[in-house]
Amino acid sequence: MSWGDTTKNSIINNKWIILVPFVLYLILAIGRACTSMPWCDEAWFASSAVNLARNGFMGNTIFVEGATPWQAIGQYTFYQPPLYFLTEALPFKLFGVGLFQVRFISIFWGLIGLIAIYYLANLYLRVYMLRLLYI
Repeated sequence: MSWGDTTKNSIINNKWIILVPFVLYLILAIGRACTSMPWCDEAWFASSAVNLARNGFMGNTIFVEGATPWQAIGQYTFYQPPLYFLTEALPFKLFGVGLFQVRFISIFWGLIGLIAIYYLANLYLRVYMLRLLYI
């Protein structure tokens, strides 16, 4: 038995072990999304996305216009960049309005971040291992 034969069967080289962090993340994130109480800012952010999905404008109808420093908050949302509201409106259009749909965007981008960390770490470790081989 040579060196190459033993490393082929090791758990580190098993491709399925890579899925463990992603599956664990999804289990914990979906479990947390389904069991945590709603926060007030989830409603504030969801209001603009709901109005965009249902009515075609991105105003926040939860805030009272005279009680905030923002003018025309009922028609326009100026207090945050619009990308979050635009991406949050998509699950509302596809699956309806609900608390899990509000949290789905955060779960999705968390998964994308985890994938990016994997690829960056993989790239870094390849470069590091190549440096070790040439020392």
